[in-house]
Amino acid sequence: MPFLAWTLAPVVMTAILPVVWPWRVAPERQGFWRRFVAIAALIAALVVGQTILSEGPAAWARMGVFVAVATAYVYVLMRLDDMDGTSELFRWLILGCLLTSAAALITLNSALGFTVSVCTMLFLGACMSLKWHQRVTLPLVAANVWLLQSMSATPPTLLQALSDGIGLLVMAMFGFILRRTTRLGQDLGRANRQLEQHAQQAEELATLRERARLARELHDTLGHALTTITVQLDAAERLLEKNPARAQLLVERSRDLSRGATVELRASLAQLRQDERIPLAEELRALSAQGGGEGSAVQVAVADLRLAPQQEHALARVAREALHNAHRHAHARQIQVVLETQGEAAVLRVEDDGTGFDPSSVPPGHYGLSGMQERLLLLGGRLDVRSRPGEGTTVTATLPLRLSSTPEVHPR
Repeated sequence: MPFLAWTLAPVVMTAILPVVWPWRVAPERQGFWRRFVAIAALIAALVVGQTILSEGPAAWARMGVFVAVATAYVYVLMRLDDMDGTSELFRWLILGCLLTSAAALITLNSALGFTVSVCTMLFLGACMSLKWHQRVTLPLVAANVWLLQSMSATPPTLLQALSDGIGLLVMAMFGFILRRTTRLGQDLGRANRQLEQHAQQAEELATLRERARLARELHDTLGHALTTITVQLDAAERLLEKNPARAQLLVERSRDLSRGATVELRASLAQLRQDERIPLAEELRALSAQGGGEGSAVQVAVADLRLAPQQEHALARVAREALHNAHRHAHARQIQVVLETQGEAAVLRVEDDGTGFDPSSVPPGHYGLSGMQERLLLLGGRLDVRSRPGEGTTVTATLPLRLSSTPEVHPR
């Protein structure tokens, strides 16, 4: 038959593709293409079987060409997944292979005409960018309509041509919408995976920060206490024979320090075991009720603020340390604890009327000042200590109401 020669043209063109542009099906698309190829093979087998039964051995040659062209057509449809990020030449070759193989299939079996045209426009719509749609969709629709009408057994009418054209154009639009929806789903999936990774990283970072906080807690309580106890006991051992009274005093101080460290450790462990956070104001009232000691009166004026857990913990630790210093070192009789907001900051102030001291002459780490300052600096806050010998001490801790990643340092 005269048309057999040109219908083999798309087979030759398609054979060039795997040679010049190697290709492999993406893992996530393998399931879809297996089902598609199976359906296409079933349709081809039905067409070949029906034609052979109706036309006899004379149809073998035409059916062989039909199978070859159908294979080329399906392969080109699968190669459409490569349209993104490829050269201009490859895209034009793909379009040429697709158009010629579709035309050859329609010519070889006009009963498949509309089905082949619909598949062509649907797959093109799902694989082409908007720029390429503007360039080739309308010409391809027109070419398919012309081919369908030319292969029709009855003379076509304008209404039929318009109906076919609109139907094919709608299929192309549907394919494009399907492409956009798929891309959005893929982007959403990637975003969700990134969020999961960020959440995992945030959890790991929180764990590391908690470990660092616990290390500071143990260093400030057990570490400092055990070091001081060791030094005092060594001194008491040396003074035991020469100055028993002094040695006894050092032992008593070591005992008191050990008890105080035990209380601090139990408080830290209790806080770790709590299922729910105690509001900062309530915790400060409880610390004030416990922290004055004999001969000290504590006045409390705290606002009910809700801060981040790490902020509330830092302020509570500052209050605990300041109350401890006011009682043990300053021998204060009046202590005032105030928690309030000033602008965009939360301010904790612990003021006493004790013996006072010169902050500039205090060795680093003494009175727990370095630990308090470190906690606040990590949260973008600051610690101010105002004191003079004989005039009492005022410890002021300031934290931003919103966590800041840039700490401020205000030396005093």
